[in-house]
Amino acid sequence: MYRYLGGARDKIPAYASFGEVREPKQRADDALAALEAGFTAIKLRPRHDTFAEDVEEVRVVRDAVGDRLQIACDANQGWRVDTFKPDSPRWDFKRALATAKAYEEFDVMWLEEPLDQFDFEGYRALRTQTTTRLAGGELAGDIWAVRELIERRCLDIIQPDAMFTGGITGAVQIAHMARIAGLEFAPHTWSGNGIGLVANLHVLGATHGAYLEYPYDPPSFVVESRDAMLVEPIRIGPDGTVALPQSPGLGIQLDFDRIESVGTPI
Repeated sequence: MYRYLGGARDKIPAYASFGEVREPKQRADDALAALEAGFTAIKLRPRHDTFAEDVEEVRVVRDAVGDRLQIACDANQGWRVDTFKPDSPRWDFKRALATAKAYEEFDVMWLEEPLDQFDFEGYRALRTQTTTRLAGGELAGDIWAVRELIERRCLDIIQPDAMFTGGITGAVQIAHMARIAGLEFAPHTWSGNGIGLVANLHVLGATHGAYLEYPYDPPSFVVESRDAMLVEPIRIGPDGTVALPQSPGLGIQLDFDRIESVGTPI
């Protein structure tokens, strides 16, 4: 499909997108394991109770991996449903700014959704006061929200998900909007399963996005569970990239026997 959308590259670098909130030492071990698996970048979830803990997690991981891995951070403050850590505090502008400033020391690749997804003025103000790049837009259910983020210069990296915002062709259009505005593009892929992952993979194959978000957080979240509905899971190669499927359509096959074994006919 990506070729019909104008794509020319056949593989995309992937970053290991961790999902859980874990202690710094454990996250350092996880980062080293991701490096061993071939990843060149990871994303942490600094959603601890305190600002100091959020900074310490990044410090410990950076000390462990040095400059061998790029590190992104996702505060998950953009949406109002808390799933990773239900009792975690909500960030205000002061905490978002303090965190972004602290992460400048560790060359963080980006800080994702440190504010509510519709706090356009807050994002614009935050972006002017830190050199840490800001990312967001993952749950935009309509193009207008992404347009506001781009036109108001709220972010450095736009992250819509083809499963939520306009489908595959809509996500490609957003990527072109971002490129015209001089912004980067890195779609969200935690859409619930491998189907969403591969849909956004095709979007990346046709656009300028630098990294594929690869949901991965063993032992609780592994490729086999993420892609359980697929005959063949989407795997990372030894060079840290994911290959674009070459078969028609999305290039995947659904495992209907497995789906029907756990589903209820309606």
